Amino acid sequence: MIFLLSLLWPMGAYIYSLRDVRTKGFVVASLFMAIMLGLTVEVYAFSGYNSDIIRNLQRAADAQYYTWIQIFLEKDFFLSVSGKLLCMISDNLRFLAVCYYILYTILFLLGFRIIIQKYEQHRVPKYFIYALFLITPFTFFNSLRFAFGTFYFIWCMLEIFFNQRKLFYGLILLTLIFHFSFFILLPLPFLYFYLKNKIKIVWCIFIMSLIFQTASTSTMINKFAENNLSKSVSSTVSIYASEDGRETMIANYEDASKKGNDNRKVSRFLVDVRAYVIMSGVVLLSLLLYRKNHKDKKATSYFTLIILLFSLANIVASASNGERFYHVTSLFSLYMLFAFLMEDGAIKIYHKYKYIFNTLFIVGILYGVVFIYISRIGYSFIELFFSNVIFTVIGNII
Repeated sequence: MIFLLSLLWPMGAYIYSLRDVRTKGFVVASLFMAIMLGLTVEVYAFSGYNSDIIRNLQRAADAQYYTWIQIFLEKDFFLSVSGKLLCMISDNLRFLAVCYYILYTILFLLGFRIIIQKYEQHRVPKYFIYALFLITPFTFFNSLRFAFGTFYFIWCMLEIFFNQRKLFYGLILLTLIFHFSFFILLPLPFLYFYLKNKIKIVWCIFIMSLIFQTASTSTMINKFAENNLSKSVSSTVSIYASEDGRETMIANYEDASKKGNDNRKVSRFLVDVRAYVIMSGVVLLSLLLYRKNHKDKKATSYFTLIILLFSLANIVASASNGERFYHVTSLFSLYMLFAFLMEDGAIKIYHKYKYIFNTLFIVGILYGVVFIYISRIGYSFIELFFSNVIFTVIGNII
């Protein structure tokens, strides 16, 4: 039924599938929505909200003219490798957008299925689910490479935490092929392995990360890369961590704003607001839970992992474009908090601190709603909401 409905009206099928996101119907509806998003995204208006999408799609299309050696010499070569392969079929930007949206949605579903298997409707308000799907996977595609890296990284961390799959300690290193800047988050699984039951040490690390949340920290990272890493790697690090790199990135976004793309500023502001609210809430919950039941190692491990991730994000926040790692941490935090509330005994914790939990998930929902509103200019929303794959494909051909 869901397949037929998705074929006739993807948006309706997707909304209907949210009744139970544990079913295959939700997967089918999500994939059809991915196709529709790829078909309706604006791929030619460089001055609009979606200019990053276009730039990345064009980069993927241009990869067909590079040799394999040139491609693999890049640090984050996923986009070029996939682009070269896809262009063997077609180099049409619309086709590439559909393919990347499908892959992007698959990465989202791989991580989502891990936590949703634990879902029991009676434990928490159903709108907690909406906080997870409203911001994923449909409102973060703009950055493409970083978006792929985000969901791949989250999937690997969820496999490590919930399924204890040692293989993913190695697979998580492949996050770098999506976006090299993720090197700053790669220590997370190894830090967690040694500190998962040492919440006091983690609190100290978090406080230190706030102290070192300055431009001088980025300069220190850049100096370390210059002195200890290869020239090719250090030059990539300098793009994000050096003073010149930060100034260049700031200038690029100021130029985008002058061209009428103020939505960038708004979206970045929203990322910061959501991050600081969730960060504060998580730290507060960890303190309250430790005070009441500090021997609960399972609960401690949840908050240890989240706070460690926020600590790494704090350190890199001063680098050029570093604040986007707050998106990764906020999203991952909502995943972890949702899964935590499915644990035995967590229902009592929820009812005791429900105002804190509710606030964090409501902030996630508001962020998603506003972000969808901002991104409306990047898509043909009438087609997205009311058309289907067949009619949209025909419309694009004509």
